Amino acid sequence: MDGEQARRLGSVLLLDAPAHMQFGIDNQIWVTGPMFKGVKCIPPGAHFVYFALKDEDYQQKMGFYIYVNQPGESWDDHA
Repeated sequence: MDGEQARRLGSVLLLDAPAHMQFGIDNQIWVTGPMFKGVKCIPPGAHFVYFALKDEDYQQKMGFYIYVNQPGESWDDHA
């Protein structure tokens, strides 16, 4: 992937996320470690982000939708 392609992709920052939390975007899931800070290289468009805590045995998942804009595009462009 070259620099121009990388600039078209988004990132989700999860600063101070607890270790051993399940975190997912769409169909990908990770278990966070102590150095986890987020995910990069997310393509433009709508995505479902979700998480679950180890303290709850990963039973209860919570989530929300995000929209990753392309460079130079604002949310108002879709109105």
